[in-house]
Amino acid sequence: MRGIQPDWFEPFFMRSMPDPTRRAKGAEMLAKVYAGDVVVPPAGARAFADLMLEQVFAEVWTRPGLAVRDRRLLIMGAIAAMGEAATWKIQVRSALIREAAK
Repeated sequence: MRGIQPDWFEPFFMRSMPDPTRRAKGAEMLAKVYAGDVVVPPAGARAFADLMLEQVFAEVWTRPGLAVRDRRLLIMGAIAAMGEAATWKIQVRSALIREAAK
């Protein structure tokens, strides 16, 4: 017997169409995470960007349990392990800007 799954469990590929509310929520979180340093592309301009906004930033970054700072530390560790220096620099710059704004 299967239990009831929470709303957030539904995989992105099973959703019938993009939800403008999720996109807005993702754009808001992206601006918060990157301290306004990363520009949100227009809807439909790039499928990957739409997916990132609607899933990673609207669904994952907004989950309760970890602060933006803690999630960033985890990501920075993974990025450093992969040797992605350019991506790591973006994370460091955004973290410094975000902390300075507090």
